[in-house]
Amino acid sequence: MASCPQSVVEDAQKNYQLALNKQVSAQRNLAVSRAEIAKAEAQQAQAQASLDNALEDLRNSTIVSPIDGLCCPATSTLAML
Repeated sequence: MASCPQSVVEDAQKNYQLALNKQVSAQRNLAVSRAEIAKAEAQQAQAQASLDNALEDLRNSTIVSPIDGLCCPATSTLAML
């Protein structure tokens, strides 16, 4: 069985360790990205709820007349009061 020179083995071990470090870093980045996505989704849901509340407030603040037509302005003078 032929043996590899020591420098080749050391280079392979270094490359393997670098690859492992990159994998761990990528996994951490993925976890952070997933957390950021969850945070953004929560913020979007909160904004949607605020919008829904504002629209409901707007609907509740609109006064609708039970009859259709124009209303004449009331005129009065100080003597009438």
